[in-house]
Amino acid sequence: MTKSPKKLHLKAIPLYKLPNDEGVHFLKTDLKQMTFGEMSELAAAPFRDDNWVRLAYSVSSTVFRPYFDQGFAGIMKRKSTVSENGYSFSNVFNTVSAVNCLYFDTSYRSPGTCDWSREFKFFSGEQFLGGIGVYAISLTNNCAWLSKQVALTSIARYYIQSREVSNNQSDRKNGNIFDRQSGDPFNRMLIAVIKPDQWEIAFVQIRKMGPPVSKVRSCEVIATIFNPNDFIKVLQNGLESIAQEEHTTQFDY
Repeated sequence: MTKSPKKLHLKAIPLYKLPNDEGVHFLKTDLKQMTFGEMSELAAAPFRDDNWVRLAYSVSSTVFRPYFDQGFAGIMKRKSTVSENGYSFSNVFNTVSAVNCLYFDTSYRSPGTCDWSREFKFFSGEQFLGGIGVYAISLTNNCAWLSKQVALTSIARYYIQSREVSNNQSDRKNGNIFDRQSGDPFNRMLIAVIKPDQWEIAFVQIRKMGPPVSKVRSCEVIATIFNPNDFIKVLQNGLESIAQEEHTTQFDY
């Protein structure tokens, strides 16, 4: 395992913004809890969005909790009247008991480091399911080790800002508040790190540092990166020394 010798301090991070309706897509795949054997098969396969969503769902479903997102609720309502290739999106929203997934490309990309980044959001009916952020980033050819740290830290910064935007839009519904924040000092992410010849899984923990009223706030990002097959072994057997990389970075916002 390799570890970074010091923290990175990043400030020039792109701001979070809600995607356009046309940029939001729905994955028409069956989401259910898979066995470790089934997860291992997906981990050994080349990266695909639908496989990553199925794997991330099986890993994360036990920590899901409902919240309301006003911005995406509006997008879903507008998309419910749209059809693509004969498929009506209204079917997705009307199946309350089923868990579905939407995805969109985020505003973060960096020439020479990250070609694109993508967020995946799980939902059931009108409620979104939070507890862990699910993303994918596509690294450019010959992306250096330090550049990968920058990319992971940048998407973590994007995730924190998206959570705060959602919290500011917390909705009261039947006397309940649907909110992303959990009171847990760590915010967690699963990130598929896609390279030209392989892909990896990064488990990321984000810890806010300093008082929340401070003018300049900081976050510490702890990223542990696994070969996908090794990641499933860790889940199954509780192994601790199988990670390929681990590094800690820091950003201000």
